[in-house]
Amino acid sequence: MEVKSSLVQAVKKTKSLGSSTCVMLLFNHETKKLHATYVGDSLYMILRFNESKEMFEVVHKSFEQQHKFNQPYQVGTNGDNPCLAVVESHDVQDKDLVIVASDGLWDNLYDETILKIINDDFKKEKGSISNCNDLAMSLANLAEKYSLDCEYESPFAKRARARGIEYYGGKEDDITIVVTQINKINESKLSLDLLPDENCNI
Repeated sequence: MEVKSSLVQAVKKTKSLGSSTCVMLLFNHETKKLHATYVGDSLYMILRFNESKEMFEVVHKSFEQQHKFNQPYQVGTNGDNPCLAVVESHDVQDKDLVIVASDGLWDNLYDETILKIINDDFKKEKGSISNCNDLAMSLANLAEKYSLDCEYESPFAKRARARGIEYYGGKEDDITIVVTQINKINESKLSLDLLPDENCNI
């Protein structure tokens, strides 16, 4: 798979000290497929506009790849073999929304919260998103706010206690988010509506 090969080669060529989780997506214009590969708990979500309900719904969310709870796979210095990266492929449609983010988003915002923000504040007529950059910033700001709230019942805290670990509040962590929407150019070609600044790091 080309996307996994790109990830493996990137890891091999990186000489900097340190390790990281990662996620990489590749859109094939000819097949209209979205190919993804990831290591660890940096994940992605695909949402589709339901015309009958006039709202976005989650059609796919990747799963964390961990050695054990809160110990994700990583690549880099003394990290895991990048060949262990998960590979997934998806058929995508016009107006599909893709969110790619580090665990700082997923540990602090529930899927239901993300959907509410999208459907209430950023969804326009026929499923167009008003501004992908503003959506990424809105999600990042809220995730940061909750990450610092010791009384917030975060997704991370719920998962921790389900495993017998006493943890309460949000989880302070890096928050990196990229949001893009797939738009139809013509009947035979789809494109990713992504500008260089359409990402957010906190």
